[in-house]
Amino acid sequence: MKTLALALATAAASLALPAAASACSCAMPGDPCAAIENADVVFIGRVVDLQPGSRDPANPRHPMARFAVAEVLHGSITGPVVLPSGNGGNCLASFAAGRDYLVYARIVGGSLEASLCSRTSELAGRQHEVDVLRERRRGVTVPRLAGRITESRQRVDGTPGSDLLPLPRIAVTARRGPDVRRAVSDADGYFVFRNLAPGDYRVTADLPPGYERVAGNDAVVRVACYADANIGVMRLPLHGTLALADGSRELNAVTIHAYAIDPATRAPSPGRMTFTYVNHLDGTWSFDGLPPGDYLIAVGTHFKPRWDAKRMPFWYPAAARPEDAAIVRVGGPAVRLALRYPDPPREVQFAGVIIGPGDRPVEGGVLLHDVDAGHGVANASADARGRFRVRGWEGRRYTITGYDCNGRVAAMSDALPVDPAAAASLRIVLTRPCPTPK
Repeated sequence: MKTLALALATAAASLALPAAASACSCAMPGDPCAAIENADVVFIGRVVDLQPGSRDPANPRHPMARFAVAEVLHGSITGPVVLPSGNGGNCLASFAAGRDYLVYARIVGGSLEASLCSRTSELAGRQHEVDVLRERRRGVTVPRLAGRITESRQRVDGTPGSDLLPLPRIAVTARRGPDVRRAVSDADGYFVFRNLAPGDYRVTADLPPGYERVAGNDAVVRVACYADANIGVMRLPLHGTLALADGSRELNAVTIHAYAIDPATRAPSPGRMTFTYVNHLDGTWSFDGLPPGDYLIAVGTHFKPRWDAKRMPFWYPAAARPEDAAIVRVGGPAVRLALRYPDPPREVQFAGVIIGPGDRPVEGGVLLHDVDAGHGVANASADARGRFRVRGWEGRRYTITGYDCNGRVAAMSDALPVDPAAAASLRIVLTRPCPTPK
């Protein structure tokens, strides 16, 4: 599904370090006490701005991050601090203006650089790591294991991705043989165990029921001077299957949308929407981490699909328009929906004649536009006497537009509403110029 891998990885690594890009192969840096041995300078600083230019001739537009240093935790710094900002493919850490970072840097060619493979990352949530580095600088280190428990929630604002919500007041246990330590997550989901003997600890959170996806729980973590143990959880409140009208599973990666709505208005908005895809292997789908609320569920309505009478866009359970759809309430027990395409509509024919300048029939063509689908679904040419025939389907709302843009007098018609139930011949009059090609 769209968010599962990303959201669980993000939740389980909310304090962890950036993974190395495929073009940059390196081992993870280990705990701070090990990572600091490979760093010439470790500091906390804010990126004041990103300046153009680069020390790398192969990347002349590579930005340089200018830092305001707040605290030096290892080594020494004299003069201004400017580090190259990477793009994920050159083994350099990436920086953004206005953000605070904990930076592990080395001197390369007389200048500081921070590797993507170091522990360099944003400062938020790394207070315990900073405390260990301060203690090490003073010569006395208190070993500890720290982490955060978070729940991943989909964004319902038209953008992909998820947000992380802290889980407070969760009991956490760190166990190493007969040594058992207990802690409770705080209001921001953080927990810490101090004064641990070095070794491997199994970290387990006493999670409440209802989380179908869990990452990082009951994991074994090795503690030297410091270790991270982050736990990510996710609910699956809405899931189901999609089938064709004959009951066979849909095995195309069809898009399914969930629109958050106010029951009083029932109006779907692209700004209050999220989406997922049908699994092409078994026809299942799920909205992992969907927030509680009232939703309208739509199949194939937002992105314009290729026209297919067997796969007509619809709103759950079998509506052509959102105002006729059923509201799905998310927030209690998991909801399972068996979505099914409506029966393919019966084909109908629209026929008529195109009239051009001088009230004379003209060759040209027509385009049939489905009002609810929001795009053209069929077209046809007219013969020398202006006669045309184009197919449509019952139960749909259409407009038809005639055109003769390659004729002696380039002209087209206004969009004319047509009724699939009406059998009358259509008379389409070309009354305005064709648009000029740009």
